[in-house]
Amino acid sequence: MNRLHFKNQSEFITPTHKGKRLLQVAVVLAILIPGTLHAEPAGPGDWSKVRLFGHAFRNGDYTPEQYAFIRDNFHIFTIEKRHAKDIYGATSTEKAAAETAKKLVQNNPDMRVLFYWSTNTAYSQFYTTIRDMVAQHPDWVEEVRKGTVRWTYPNETARNWWADTADQVVKESALNGVFGDGAPGANARGQLESVEACLDRLSSFAIYNGYRVQTPTRCAAGASTLAHADGVFCEAFFRSSVETADEGVKLMEELLAIPSDKYILCRGAGDSPFGSTHDFTLACYLIIANDYSFYSWGGRRNSYAADDSLIYWSEDFDREIGKPLGKATRDGYVYHREFEHCSVNVDLEAKTSSITWKPVDKALTQPKDALNE
Repeated sequence: MNRLHFKNQSEFITPTHKGKRLLQVAVVLAILIPGTLHAEPAGPGDWSKVRLFGHAFRNGDYTPEQYAFIRDNFHIFTIEKRHAKDIYGATSTEKAAAETAKKLVQNNPDMRVLFYWSTNTAYSQFYTTIRDMVAQHPDWVEEVRKGTVRWTYPNETARNWWADTADQVVKESALNGVFGDGAPGANARGQLESVEACLDRLSSFAIYNGYRVQTPTRCAAGASTLAHADGVFCEAFFRSSVETADEGVKLMEELLAIPSDKYILCRGAGDSPFGSTHDFTLACYLIIANDYSFYSWGGRRNSYAADDSLIYWSEDFDREIGKPLGKATRDGYVYHREFEHCSVNVDLEAKTSSITWKPVDKALTQPKDALNE
């Protein structure tokens, strides 16, 4: 159950004798003053629960329930391309993202809302800016198959346009960052250096999709690309290209080596050979977690459609983890890590995991008033 508290206060309402009376008062206040009482997402450095990020689109706008869930649970949120196209038009991702970001930030001023902008694919069907650019500079792209158009980055002007256009959309709106998708795909076409130049030119906060394991010894768009961004979104987090124990070790070791001031966004999903529920990837996430790491569950097939997986919830996400008591240790395919309130084990060969919760001294967590009753 989500803890409830007033925004900008750190004292939680607890279910003690007096706490129950406070909760009743809080519910009344929530009715009288809508929007003042709600759960808050965990942000950087907060180990009180699992830090979550969201990433979704809807052909219409998000529903009121979805907006409330985003507000209460996600410190970082990416508005996926084509969102709200039924409202703003098929090629109006820029407008839709700006208008949606305004609502999200109004609901939670501390939220970091990212603008989706692919490093690999020129989505002229979703963006007015790209449609107009392709008409003016057809040599900046190539159609690799019918309906699929990729960036070619033929010169510095093209690379600068990519970065400057994204920056402009962010600066002129409530958006406060860029999500650069597709770096592994650009790498496969020999365009990774161009992508890194684009990321480097961005003045906005930037997360890119990378760290895709190719073999037990190779990882695409890894550390060299991360040097040009604020963080990485690992979409192939124990799924997709990660199928074996050795590939899992490669991913773990790459993520564990990421500098402590970089963001790591891990996306698990049910199409994984390591398990169809969130349990395994959540444990793996805790093994590699730093102060700037966030977790997301993409449902059975890693869907970004809001109605599929956006409001997925598990009580595991609200358990108090506590600060890490050290870095993860490794013995072959087995990883272990201790936190203040839990122990985490992952066996990549057996494809098993466990999060064992430690007993909590309730006397240390109750309000002072409760101790005096």
